[in-house]
Amino acid sequence: MTRLLLLLLLSAPAGAADLTAQAEALATLRAEVETLGEQLERAQAEQRSQLRALAGTQAELSAQLRREELRLAQIGTRLDEAKAALAEQGTDAELQAAVLNAAEELKAGIAGGLPFRAEERAAAVATLQESIGSGLLKPERAVPRLWALVEDELRLAREVGLQRQAIPLDGSEMLVEVAHVGLVSVYFATADGRVGVAERAGTDWTWSVLADRVAQEHVTELFDQLRKNVREGWFDLPGALPTEGA
Repeated sequence: MTRLLLLLLLSAPAGAADLTAQAEALATLRAEVETLGEQLERAQAEQRSQLRALAGTQAELSAQLRREELRLAQIGTRLDEAKAALAEQGTDAELQAAVLNAAEELKAGIAGGLPFRAEERAAAVATLQESIGSGLLKPERAVPRLWALVEDELRLAREVGLQRQAIPLDGSEMLVEVAHVGLVSVYFATADGRVGVAERAGTDWTWSVLADRVAQEHVTELFDQLRKNVREGWFDLPGALPTEGA
């Protein structure tokens, strides 16, 4: 009896210590579960916010695309009307004036729009105007060529693309990679690792290097994906929706 009592007394402190350790471990696990639950709620809330932002961005991009398509379709309609009028009782001079006016409208839209290869695109229209005005190109032959330029603009408005372009940066012209999201926004990446965005300043555009680290990471990810020929996915981009007339 004495020996059994001694053994029980000797074992009691060890059992109490185990219970204390188990209680502490359980409390730690509960705290971790609560922390993970809070993190999950925050992640879910952030995901819902991103989905709402994505829906808004898609709606705005779709609206801008529809506006661009409407503007270009109106140019095509005027060309068709001019051709119909010519077939009835018009003259070459009347068709020439209609084509030149439509070309000028297209060129003005390019000049006032996104600075993605804008000089090159506008120069193609100007070359066509010169050919028409000098008589080297008959108005009836100029119509399909002008319409081809309109279709090029529609294609640019619908696609996300990656090209190279010279832009004004650091006081001089610099050849950079440019990524355009339709004709809504355009970003650049320099050879030394900087990234930035074209921002509207009144009626002009400026090319600005991004200073915010998160914004830099987002634009860098866009370029990485485009270099892999990935054209679809979630991209959280700065300045994706420029303010009209800002």
